[in-house]
Amino acid sequence: AAGQPLNPKKLIQDLVTGMAGGSDARYHGNPYPGKDVGRHAGAPNQPVVPGLIDAETLWSCTTCRACVQACPMLIEHVDLVVDLRRSLTLVGGTVPNKGSEVLSALRETDTQGRYPLSARYHWAADLGLPVVEKGKGQRADWLLLAGEAGFDMRG
Repeated sequence: AAGQPLNPKKLIQDLVTGMAGGSDARYHGNPYPGKDVGRHAGAPNQPVVPGLIDAETLWSCTTCRACVQACPMLIEHVDLVVDLRRSLTLVGGTVPNKGSEVLSALRETDTQGRYPLSARYHWAADLGLPVVEKGKGQRADWLLLAGEAGFDMRG
């Protein structure tokens, strides 16, 4: 309905086609928006993505779970999509848009925005908060750990 290249019913049917082998040419429901039926084929020994399902289809899911609520067969589409995305990312190393830049920044600097870790607590410099330092044996009743939001005053 949103015009994205995703149809949850067709996604499940494509996976069934992949397990049995063959093409999606005999699919009689609504196709993926903008994609003709009969283009995709698969077999049990072939990869699901990109053979049967395009990566663009998986990344267009917003994980809102509306398809799960509407499904009369109670199929958990979102869990499947997330698992397929995880496989694309971990095995293939592919992520959409600026995802690869963020992962690269995390690898290189341990932060999404490539900030030095020492700058994480600059937002609290004028608050007079005690800082617990490693190896000093200090105790605290509360511990506030500033994550990525510590680099951005809006956070």
